[in-house]
Amino acid sequence: MLSLLRRLPQQIQQFRHFQRDGLTGLEALGRNLLVVGVGRIGGETVRMAQPLGLNVRGVDIVQRHDFVHYVQPEDGLAWADIIICAMNLTDQNVHYFSYDLLKKARPGVIFINIARGEHAPLYDLLRLVQEGHLGGLALDVFEDEPLLATALRTDQARVSEKARIVLDLLTYPQVILTPHNAFNTTEALQRKVQFSLDEIFYFLEHHQFRHQV
Repeated sequence: MLSLLRRLPQQIQQFRHFQRDGLTGLEALGRNLLVVGVGRIGGETVRMAQPLGLNVRGVDIVQRHDFVHYVQPEDGLAWADIIICAMNLTDQNVHYFSYDLLKKARPGVIFINIARGEHAPLYDLLRLVQEGHLGGLALDVFEDEPLLATALRTDQARVSEKARIVLDLLTYPQVILTPHNAFNTTEALQRKVQFSLDEIFYFLEHHQFRHQV
């Protein structure tokens, strides 16, 4: 989010010529952030955004957090400068962030997806970037991600429609794409290991897991 507001990809690109033309960015302070899907990850997103001076609102069927100002989706879309998708994926919200829905957001809106690629069709996002309606786009998740990853790793992008769209998106300086890596920190991996060990020890003592699947 901050990288898109401050035009970081463009800054890196233009550094070799030390050019600042067209690099005037925006501050987070006072911007409107809409978090769609305010569960565990969405709730933490709200907590991290509030100290930055962002005006934060949330959209969720279940309003579980007392620190979140919840709104209806249509009201939030018209209000937001930045939209973050943090929803769980269900049969009901596949392609939720369609072209038609995001066109209802204000021109220049920044869209970030950290949930599942199936929430936002790649072709629709490319079209919105091409039209200039999206002022910034950041994706850490993608439609048909296993097939997309295979196509990119094996240099078979030309035979994969999704891979071709991704490569087209990469040509735009206001787009940031990462390989489903948002979770990948040393600390997160340490917590994952500790959680697994705690579950094993609990099972050995109680003959059942605390968190049933």
